[in-house]
Amino acid sequence: MPVVPMQLYATAIRDLGRRRDLEADNHLIKIRTLVVILVLLVSAMVTGSDDFPMLFRLLESALATIGGEDSLGDDELSAFVMRQVYKLRVYSAPLLSENSGILTLSSKNQVTKAFECMQYCSQQRPECSETVSRIMNLVQQSYDIYLHRAGADVRISQSAAIGLDNHINKLVERVQLFIETFQSFPANSSGREVLIWAFFVAASGCTTDEHKEFFRITLRECHQKSRFENILKALNHLERIWDRQLFGLSWASQLPEARLLIM
Repeated sequence: MPVVPMQLYATAIRDLGRRRDLEADNHLIKIRTLVVILVLLVSAMVTGSDDFPMLFRLLESALATIGGEDSLGDDELSAFVMRQVYKLRVYSAPLLSENSGILTLSSKNQVTKAFECMQYCSQQRPECSETVSRIMNLVQQSYDIYLHRAGADVRISQSAAIGLDNHINKLVERVQLFIETFQSFPANSSGREVLIWAFFVAASGCTTDEHKEFFRITLRECHQKSRFENILKALNHLERIWDRQLFGLSWASQLPEARLLIM
């Protein structure tokens, strides 16, 4: 009888959830468990699975059980695992809740740690340092776009119409700057594939038809190259967010509705 891949996936999740030996002083078991969860998260990302929130909670639970990141040691594999965790924490936060998004993206410490992965790549590939710097700039711009909207919801609801107009105009300017920065990349430059999260967040803040169409085209091109299902689902969710703009709903509060790991 053939084994169905999804059955293995479900079994792995159940086994990880039942593990009790993470508290033991066994470095190999700790690292192996974290790597398995990271692989499952990548699988959820590629397939667009809505298991993402549960898997992320499982990752944080496993880390807490083993005694936190300081219990892993300073070997290269542990450092690699933690670079992925730092990045996931920041990228996942706005996709899990608006509150966690605001708290995490406002934290200089967490944002700095999330960039460690890119900085490591730049150190290993000095010839790519300029591209990495551009990518980090775009990611930071997407953080700013998110915080400009998420952090201002209460003020908007209590402000005059002119205040709301000024806020929206500023958001349009930020999205335009993001697009222009991306378009300044050399035509043959690599790195677009690591900007999916930044594209999604910046696109969520779009209010003009021109900006929306830019991100539709850009994300479709990304999907054509990677074939990752999460990109198509992200596009569908963007259309829902844009459709609700007329009702004055906060797009930052709608990101978690997708239950997608978008990276």
